[in-house]
Amino acid sequence: MSVEDLAKQAADSVRAVVAEAQKQAAEIVAAAEAEAAEIRERAEGEARERIERARAAFEELGGRLGVSGGGAPAPAPPAAAPVPVPAPEEARETAAAVPDPVPASPEPEPAPEHAEPAAPSASGADDSQAARMVALKLALDGVSRAEAWTQLAAAYTVPDLDGLLEDVYARAGK
Repeated sequence: MSVEDLAKQAADSVRAVVAEAQKQAAEIVAAAEAEAAEIRERAEGEARERIERARAAFEELGGRLGVSGGGAPAPAPPAAAPVPVPAPEEARETAAAVPDPVPASPEPEPAPEHAEPAAPSASGADDSQAARMVALKLALDGVSRAEAWTQLAAAYTVPDLDGLLEDVYARAGK
């Protein structure tokens, strides 16, 4: 056997090994791509389910607040008929006959259940619905209950913040 024959035989063997390796690599790539497609489909399905659960919880909370699903407030009641403006002399007589309004005394706010005091809202009213919406967002964002409690207690006046968080986190599946 000549050197040329040996070189040709070695080259043929190398080509066969390379072809087999390329075939196996193509099979591995095809299997990996199929598995990646399955994983992607499962992840997309789970994401759609989570979005639907969040949307349903948001719609439920929006319904409690009188907000439509699109985030717009419920339509306002029709405006009352305009009040006629009295003539200047008539206005002076009416103003003299009407006593000054007596300011109503504000009701005291309930004491919080935790040692940390809650900052009163600008209106001083119960902020349960607003706090519920924020709590839902925090729950869906993966914020812990303790951190959510701290944030809500600092920003809202809620009589039963623990109960509110219990309900929201339960509905959010957390």
